[in-house]
Amino acid sequence: MRIIPNTLRIAFAFCAIFVGAVAFTGGPPAGFTGGSTEAACTACHTGAALNAGPAQFTLTASPSFTGGTATISAAFGTTPSIKHGFQFMGKDSSSTYLSGWSLTNNSTTQKNGPNHVNHTGTGTTVTSWSANVTPGAIAAGPVSFYAAGNQTNNNSAPNGDNIYTRNTRVYQAGLSAAATWNIGSVQPLVLAAPTVPYHLYIIAVSELASPSTPLGGVFEVPINLSGQLVSIGWSMPTIFQNFIGALDAQGNATAVVVVPNLIALSGITLHFAYATVAPSNTQVTEVSNGISRMLQ
Repeated sequence: MRIIPNTLRIAFAFCAIFVGAVAFTGGPPAGFTGGSTEAACTACHTGAALNAGPAQFTLTASPSFTGGTATISAAFGTTPSIKHGFQFMGKDSSSTYLSGWSLTNNSTTQKNGPNHVNHTGTGTTVTSWSANVTPGAIAAGPVSFYAAGNQTNNNSAPNGDNIYTRNTRVYQAGLSAAATWNIGSVQPLVLAAPTVPYHLYIIAVSELASPSTPLGGVFEVPINLSGQLVSIGWSMPTIFQNFIGALDAQGNATAVVVVPNLIALSGITLHFAYATVAPSNTQVTEVSNGISRMLQ
């Protein structure tokens, strides 16, 4: 006999009670993002297969928690429907829920318990929703966010709806730089890792963006470290300045890229990210978001 996990058994039991009687116009029950251990909205709604509908659904987020807060946004792009819904949540690297949510629009979004955010009744008439999250003290490593979106057929019933799921990450160590890099310019890279002050950092540059490179445990640097520029970059300190160093008391540091004044470099895209290590044992303690810049 096939054993159904408890979380799914509860989900299907919940739906069995409400199918045909309630459409979740005012917001779904908590726990239906389709991410981590949660069921997807397909537990209640029927239509095309998961992620097979005609709409475009996205989940975007701030690249890091620089400043202590990140903004999470779910949105439908091209869609033939007139009503939509969503739910999202976040978990740290130990699979603990984030609960520090604050709403940016109380009319279209609402908190659903401490861990989830979803649409309101009014929110079904729009196609994008956002909320802020302040993680507080959480496990080291990036936070994963999960969202489900519902493209409804507006029949006030669970049939004929298309469900989509997405996920993204927000890093506790941030890396930022100017958007435009010109040939012959000097470009600062700003590091902000407030959870690991005084730790050592190592910035990598690569001509390859993906796949990400595992560093062990929950850590992976979000660029491909098999690129030729990784070793070359560290051997060219006059161009890639301060790519190895130590964070200050606030977890901040600045590195510099001196872009050579060579027209042949125009059109090349460089990808950057960094890891921090503990001064005492050189164990990886955080990884940053990745950034990509085209030389022009």
